[in-house]
Amino acid sequence: MATKYWLGNDSGNEGDLNVAANWDPSGVPSAGDDVIFDGRSTEDADASLTTFGALELGSLTVRSSFTGSIGTYSAGASYDPLMLSLGAGGRLEICGTGTYRIQCGKGAADCTVAETIINTASGTVYLSSEKNASLGNVSKFTIIRFLKGTLYLHGDSEKAGDDGHGGDSGTAFGTLFMVGYSRPYAVSIADKCKDFKNATEGTIYMNGGILAAHCALESVQLYGGVFTYGSTAFDIAADDDDIASLYISGGEFNWEPQNSLALPATPVIAVLDMYGGIFDATSVFNTETDDPKITTMRMYAGKVDLRNVYSNFDITHCYYYGGSLFYNEGQDMSFEGGT
Repeated sequence: MATKYWLGNDSGNEGDLNVAANWDPSGVPSAGDDVIFDGRSTEDADASLTTFGALELGSLTVRSSFTGSIGTYSAGASYDPLMLSLGAGGRLEICGTGTYRIQCGKGAADCTVAETIINTASGTVYLSSEKNASLGNVSKFTIIRFLKGTLYLHGDSEKAGDDGHGGDSGTAFGTLFMVGYSRPYAVSIADKCKDFKNATEGTIYMNGGILAAHCALESVQLYGGVFTYGSTAFDIAADDDDIASLYISGGEFNWEPQNSLALPATPVIAVLDMYGGIFDATSVFNTETDDPKITTMRMYAGKVDLRNVYSNFDITHCYYYGGSLFYNEGQDMSFEGGT
């Protein structure tokens, strides 16, 4: 195992990952190597982007001193990310100031990136899965720690443009941790971002920043920041807009699953626990026959705002112990059970 530093400036082969002279010490990285992009180079990595796909590197680090970019994208044409496979416990860390397109994958095999750290003041990171199929393989980012920057998790690969990342379906992830900062650092998670092979949805812990998402989630714990869930821009289906457990003790959660008559199911939050913060459902737009549903809501503190001229709500079990609950006079609300 060795440590390889990106140079990328070999004359006539600039940006090519598969050229020995583009690395210091000379030689293309091999399995188990730690790969580092830092201030000794400003060259973009934009050729032979599949070089690392099956290598199982030890780690890949993009330091804050690296101002170049990794991967390419042509509007309406092609999305070409760097293919990445890491060994057990391998870490992807991105702190640079460029644009980085990274795809977890190693061909016809399962693949994981155990830990991903995004900590860039001005960079933009796009993550995607090469494989994510219910009966095939899965390429998965197990833990993502987001400190600052801009992060996109790709959605359905059949979409055009930057979402068309070449995988079987959306980007698979396990747990996303968002750490609080005063600046509006942002994360966007598109539809179909779940582990289809193992039928598991992602978990989110958030205490700051701005997050937009519309994919099925197993658990959300919100302590700060602004989380907007839902958009007309996503091609959702079935239970793609369901949340199994939502816990709020701070911050603001905007529930906006914009339904249309073409959707086969209504959005469901199985459990909502309010200990503080804001749950805002004033922008839900529902044209389904079934109202958006919260199966169990327990209120201890905070604010739940259901004042909505576009949608009614079905709250099966409501337990109220404190906080502020708002809904419109004459609004059709269904409260069954609870206290």
